[in-house]
Amino acid sequence: MNNVRIDDDIYDGYNDYPSIYSIKDFEQDELFQETLHTSYAKRLIFTPKVPGSAMRLGTSTGFHRSSTGIPIRPTTSGLRPMTAVRGAGYTSSNRQPFDPLNMSSTTKGSASSLESGKEDTPEEKIKVAERKIMDLIESSVQAAYENNARVALERAREASSRERALIRLQEQAGLSDNHNVDLTFAVRVIFNLAIQYTNNNMFTEAIATYQAITRNRMFSNSARLKVNMGNIYVKMGQLSQAIKMYRMAFDQAPAAHKDLR
Repeated sequence: MNNVRIDDDIYDGYNDYPSIYSIKDFEQDELFQETLHTSYAKRLIFTPKVPGSAMRLGTSTGFHRSSTGIPIRPTTSGLRPMTAVRGAGYTSSNRQPFDPLNMSSTTKGSASSLESGKEDTPEEKIKVAERKIMDLIESSVQAAYENNARVALERAREASSRERALIRLQEQAGLSDNHNVDLTFAVRVIFNLAIQYTNNNMFTEAIATYQAITRNRMFSNSARLKVNMGNIYVKMGQLSQAIKMYRMAFDQAPAAHKDLR
């Protein structure tokens, strides 16, 4: 091993390369020197950067323009400005259709204004009041059927109060001739208010309600109401008054009502 001589350097030939890659003779090369003095060699090279306030997006030609007015060609390797990907007139947040003229709201507003104008007429107000009264009557009857006499009486009183307000509304509108007689009858007497007074043992109020109805000649069922009044007098122990009511009912009952007679 000691006799072995290392004649060659391990780095020998490291800096050797073909003469074609040598740049020592470029200063004497006329063609290279001429190329350096041309305008092509002096062309400025711009590095793309993130656009700020001095740069804006170009048109469809794909060019950007800086504050100095020099066009810059965008490259794929550098940073590019982020642009919006949302379509005009559409957003995924509220899912509303494209309506630049706001036609949908205008149409809805017109329809609502027509409906509100329709409800403001006296005829429409009267119809709404009648529907509310009938709803109260049905609720009162349902409560009485469920043996809830107190609630039934409260609903009957409210219906009677609304019926009086309805009469005033018709008189103010000049429509008193259109008053629903059947509605008044159902509210005030036999089908609702008077019966609920009787169910709550308020006999005096029940008799007064029946008398207010029988004195009105517009009702043809006064004979039947007098029978109910006679039954109340029996519960009160006033038999003479009860007999009187029964006789009046017999005299006023039409001949066709054989069952009642």
